[in-house]
Amino acid sequence: MYKILDICSYVINYSNKKEYGVSNLKLQKLLYFIQAAFLSRADNSEACFSARIEAWDFGPVVPIAYHEFKHFGSSDIPNVS
Repeated sequence: MYKILDICSYVINYSNKKEYGVSNLKLQKLLYFIQAAFLSRADNSEACFSARIEAWDFGPVVPIAYHEFKHFGSSDIPNVS
């Protein structure tokens, strides 16, 4: 199992490297799909991360990740170390 902020860092840095850019809203949806992909694998039903996913007005949200990056607003998040 991975730490949620490590996954966020990887997704953000990868997206910036590929010049996709990722906002906090997009990051939340990607985290949801990453968790779903891990849970749907036939050979491994282990979760990718243990942080909970909540249903908010604009879709799924991992509160820990949301609060970490909320100061970027709707802008793309720059690389994270």
